[in-house]
Amino acid sequence: EALGRFPEHPGRARLRELELGSRGDEMGLIALYEERLAAGERSPGLFSVLFSHYVKHGVMQDRVERYMKRAREDAEDDVAALVAGVLLHYEKRFAESNVLVERAAPTFPEEPRVYIYQAMNHFNLGNREHAERFIAQAEALAAPDPDVYYCVGEIYRDTDRSRALKALEVYWHMTAVSGGDISEKQARVRGMMEAIKGCRRDNTPSPCPGPFEHAFASAQGQVAP
Repeated sequence: EALGRFPEHPGRARLRELELGSRGDEMGLIALYEERLAAGERSPGLFSVLFSHYVKHGVMQDRVERYMKRAREDAEDDVAALVAGVLLHYEKRFAESNVLVERAAPTFPEEPRVYIYQAMNHFNLGNREHAERFIAQAEALAAPDPDVYYCVGEIYRDTDRSRALKALEVYWHMTAVSGGDISEKQARVRGMMEAIKGCRRDNTPSPCPGPFEHAFASAQGQVAP
């Protein structure tokens, strides 16, 4: 009702977001965030929240095709390049993803996700030095995304377990909510922390077994077409 009474109110988008969220309407939220991007909004966290809803919903082939088509047809459409690159990352097409994310990077120098996806693409492709360099750039931003610390935990779990554990603890505290409820990702992070503690204690050789999302060099040899 409030949305209809005040169609031009600046808080309308937030009210709409809350309404869709309360209904669990993932597709509606995705469309809303895409509309905001298309209108030129570049507010902090917009890419992050859009990408998180893509993950919740599952990669949609129509979105992959849509954004790749836009990126091919307009060499200056770096929004399309970044979104397509991120969607390709979740399809485990890491080399192709990197081409598009790298293209968009100069347009979004303060966007943590640019560095996060390049870091994890390189990690999966077996380029540890590049992965560490890009995640360090994400850490150096004024307001890093919590997932920066999640990725530090992934990247360093076998080369610097104390650093990896500390980073995951930071992620845990940044994403904690009152009431004690934890998300599926927090549950995985808890398992990751316990795994790293055990591997550090027992001096377990690489790779440390655990509920990790990424595997170093899992896509080694993958190249972009």
